[in-house]
Amino acid sequence: MINKKLLYILIPGLIFFYSCSETMTSNEDGDDDPNNEEELLLTFGEDEVAGKVKVMSRNVYVGTDVTSLLGETSLLEIPSAVQAAFNQLEDTDFPERAETLAAEIEKTLPHLIGLQEVAHVFYQSPGDFLAGNPQSASTEIYDYLEILMDALAARGLNYSVAAVISNADIELPILPTSYSEPGSFLDDIRLVDRDVILVRNDVAFSNVTSAHYTARIIIDETLDISVPRGYVAVDAAIDGNNYRFANTHLESFDLDQSLRTAQLAELLEVLENETIPVILAGDFNFSPSSSFYQTAAQNGYEDARAGNTFTYNANGYTYGHDSDLQNSTSSFSARIDYIFVKSSGAFSFEESFVVGDELRDRTPSKLWPSDHGGVVSKINFN
Repeated sequence: MINKKLLYILIPGLIFFYSCSETMTSNEDGDDDPNNEEELLLTFGEDEVAGKVKVMSRNVYVGTDVTSLLGETSLLEIPSAVQAAFNQLEDTDFPERAETLAAEIEKTLPHLIGLQEVAHVFYQSPGDFLAGNPQSASTEIYDYLEILMDALAARGLNYSVAAVISNADIELPILPTSYSEPGSFLDDIRLVDRDVILVRNDVAFSNVTSAHYTARIIIDETLDISVPRGYVAVDAAIDGNNYRFANTHLESFDLDQSLRTAQLAELLEVLENETIPVILAGDFNFSPSSSFYQTAAQNGYEDARAGNTFTYNANGYTYGHDSDLQNSTSSFSARIDYIFVKSSGAFSFEESFVVGDELRDRTPSKLWPSDHGGVVSKINFN
């Protein structure tokens, strides 16, 4: 059995990779486009009327589901289980998926984009985890943010990274891979989770802030081992009007929902004294029927999905593709990704789409771009 000290080290990694466990159901509607969504998306992208703000929320997905690690109790089994999870991360091929994500942005041309699960992956060979991990893995093998920014630039799309927050920073032992030094029998792999805001280059931004929530999974107070979540926010000037844009990913591994409740309360408190319109995007890990959703509404936040009448994915589901991203039909069965707006002035919601939920949205090798769908919305502040 794993000793207590080692368990404290391992649990954050297992929790970090834990994915939402909503029941999945297959969409049998095929790949019809009854609402001419492709044409509407292009029209959405071309709409540059002053006073209208286009926003995207996109969980890009780390690319692997290691919930199976939660059942591991033998130290000897952990490295092989981590290797299997890493193999899936490579098989889900973020560089290829990034091209599809960039295509979504090219179609819709959002002014503001909130990204979640923007992984940064490092390797160390040979590893020193069993020696107490005196040196963190530092050889970069994947930077999802750089990969996506390169894909955008290759399409001539001009976006800047306005804000980044690093959340969980997890290192675990792994059996040798293609990144191993000759003769190594045990390596380390490190994954840093980030939330990011991108702004289109014709949007001026300022007042960049980021913070971790006080509410977080605490593994051991004495050793100060925890799994942080946080938010990023900027002021954005679009066509002479100012907006506060915030992006977050609330805790998913939260059986009694107390952490999510506290994190949402912290975020709403941070934003409550804003005098300019607030646009809040993210993976909130709660459904429209939940008390969390009602809390947002009671604090003046309106859901950009309101009034959408599309017949395809009529519920606006945004989550549920298989962890390997190879399901042959769309499997969304939950809505947990949102764009909310709060303003003392008049505004209205125009088009709101879920992208990444139809067969034509897949990569050339038939991978879904993420296990989540993206949400793109247009808000009219005229």
